[in-house]
Parts: sequence; structure tokens; C-alpha cells
Amino acid sequence: MDSVSGYYDPFGLYIGIKIDDKEGVLHGKETPLYFFQKSILHEFTHYTFDRKVEGTKTPMNQYPVWFQEGIADYIANDRTIVEASDFEFVTYDQLRSYEQWKTARKQDGTDVYDQSYFTIKFLIDKNGENVIEDIIDATSNSGDFKKSFEDVTGLRYDTLLKKLKITLEN
Repeated sequence: MDSVSGYYDPFGLYIGIKIDDKEGVLHGKETPLYFFQKSILHEFTHYTFDRKVEGTKTPMNQYPVWFQEGIADYIANDRTIVEASDFEFVTYDQLRSYEQWKTARKQDGTDVYDQSYFTIKFLIDKNGENVIEDIIDATSNSGDFKKSFEDVTGLRYDTLLKKLKITLEN
């Protein structure tokens, strides 16, 4: 688990958070406390997403990692202004599995967390917060995330990537 600040274990149902500045967190210093709370929100979102999907007909592994991580980062950054950095984009089909995610994270110039965060933010800004639940519901009914995603948003992955790039450039 290289360079992670936290993790959620769906089998043991526990969350682990790496604390870089324990004293700063304990003394309520703004920056260390911010990153600690952000990590908790991110990992807890994974837990709640897992619980939401567990009650459906479609297993968790049918949801691409970019979608899961994008939602977790979107929630973790609630009420925070996130500035887009200059990063290389990775196609969504290359961010489906955890192995693909791990590989993409190590590529020079990429930031798959930011890409996924801005993708979810773009979808919510264009369609409202219900779009996430609509995608989950449609996927539960169809068993096919990509088709459900396209049906709900009206966007194919390649079109989404182009629109996201344009949005972040402006």
C-alpha cells in the first residue's frame, strides 16, 4: 500500500488512517487536522458506498475504481475549493480495476484521484447530486455499469473525457 493515507477493508469492515502529524491532530492544528478528517471522510465514503451496493443485485466489482474513488474524494472535499492541477488524463477503461488504478497512479504526470474527483464533480454539476444514486440504481437493475452510466448521463466515456478536459481548461 504505497503512498496511501488510508484504506477501507470491506471484508474485515475496518478503516485505517495513516497519521503523519499525530501531535498536530491532537492539538487541533488546522492543516494536519484537515488531512486527517479528509482521510476519514474518504474512507468512510467507501464504507457507505459498499453498504449501498451490498443491498443491490450488482456486486461492488462491477463499479469501476474511478467511480468509487471519485465519489470518495468528492465527499472528502466537501466545502473545499479544489484547484485542478496540470495532469495527464487516463481513459476510464484504464481505471476500472484496482490493478489498473495502481498502474495508472504510478505513471508520470497522472493524478487519477484528481481526475476521478473532477469527473464526479462534473457529473454532479451538470446533472445534480442524484446522478450518482441514479447511476447506482440503473447499474443495479442492468448489471452493466458502463451501459447504465451512458443511459443516465447521456455520455460515453470518450465524450465524458473530452468534456472534462474542456471544463478543466476553462
